[in-house]
Amino acid sequence: MGLLGAHARHTPDGPRVASPRVNKARQITEAVKKLHEHQLLELPNAGTSRPFRDFQLLCDSGASTKAAPIPYKVPRGALPGVNVPTEFFTRGWVNVLTPSETVSYLMWLDINQNPVHAEPYVTGTERAGHFGLSRDAYETHRQLEAFGLIDVEAAAGRYDDGKYADYGTEAGRPICHRATLTPNGLTRDAADVIEPVLRAFAAHGTWDRPLALRTS
Repeated sequence: MGLLGAHARHTPDGPRVASPRVNKARQITEAVKKLHEHQLLELPNAGTSRPFRDFQLLCDSGASTKAAPIPYKVPRGALPGVNVPTEFFTRGWVNVLTPSETVSYLMWLDINQNPVHAEPYVTGTERAGHFGLSRDAYETHRQLEAFGLIDVEAAAGRYDDGKYADYGTEAGRPICHRATLTPNGLTRDAADVIEPVLRAFAAHGTWDRPLALRTS
């Protein structure tokens, strides 16, 4: 199955069913409902004429329940965490990346912001155990690099399918790709970036970064 991304634009002079303001309000409403469904948001006025009034965010640890909601607290700076740039949301990346691409990008954010190795890489054990990512999710580094969000330094001796040369020998110790965050990757409009990449993938079957996004 191929990946299809729709790039919708508002046309003021054309026929329209709902205004951008109405569409945005609908998106926010659906988001609030989804957060409530997953015990991430409490609706004290549910069932009234204004069900979303005075809603309260709940903790994102998964510990909240309907019977015992736990209010959300802003993490202290000293606590471990990942700093997600606001552009990830304001430039539309949260809406166009697939779930696997999103969790993979968050993993690379963590690896670069909270390094445990001298270089930005993740072993298979760390990927599966600490981050809970499958190999397929990890392989989305190709898409993320094509979108200009990360720069990948491919490990010498490792093949595209993840296998590496001389496996099972002393010379064939596991080697990992290095991935760094591109400085301005998130500042571009996500739909404008992803559309030509998807078109190129549909035509050639490879994930390639457009010339306009290449720095070297």
